[in-house]
Amino acid sequence: AEWAETLAQPIIEITSRGKLQLRGFSETSEAQFTQYLQQQGLASATPAAEAARKVLCSPLADLDPLAITDPYPIAKQLENRIVNQASLWQLPSKFLLVLDGGGVSSLSQLKADICCRAIDTPQGLHFEILLATATPKAINLGLCTARECSEAVEGLLRCFIALNKQQGNHAQRLKDVLIDAQSTAAFKASLLSTTTKTQQADNINEQEISPVSYTHLT
Repeated sequence: AEWAETLAQPIIEITSRGKLQLRGFSETSEAQFTQYLQQQGLASATPAAEAARKVLCSPLADLDPLAITDPYPIAKQLENRIVNQASLWQLPSKFLLVLDGGGVSSLSQLKADICCRAIDTPQGLHFEILLATATPKAINLGLCTARECSEAVEGLLRCFIALNKQQGNHAQRLKDVLIDAQSTAAFKASLLSTTTKTQQADNINEQEISPVSYTHLT
């Protein structure tokens, strides 16, 4: 707010996509404001990387007593994965990733291309992975743990990019590539690959290594 008052019009608007909008910059003040954002980790120096930051999470989950969890740490992990990998900068401008912590500030009503919705299970906190929410093509892919979430979503993003390329790069939203059972199966296989890999790693870590006994010949 102080930056806006100093460098632009002293008005901050909230858009329908949960973004802050400021107006009234000069060419010089816009460059200075951008530098401030980058210094605070709120913007990327590369325009293509900045355009790919399409992660939205429950804004008040850390203050909401009804929220299941605060998804911000996972949202930040996911954002870092996207920003630091140029191969993920190919997402369409309207693409939206949502991490929903539940409670009063739930984002379940949004039309997300990929939504990770927090739920409590007997095994602890998990996330439902949903595709094309609030559309006729909505799909519940299944569950992953909080630890698996950012990696699972990265895999789904790569799956979307690959399918979109195969179909001519015409899709603006994930629902546009869900054209048959094969495309849906590709997303399910991607999520399964992540969760299976984590389970295998956990099993290896839990294995007890038996001590080796040596028989000395005399």
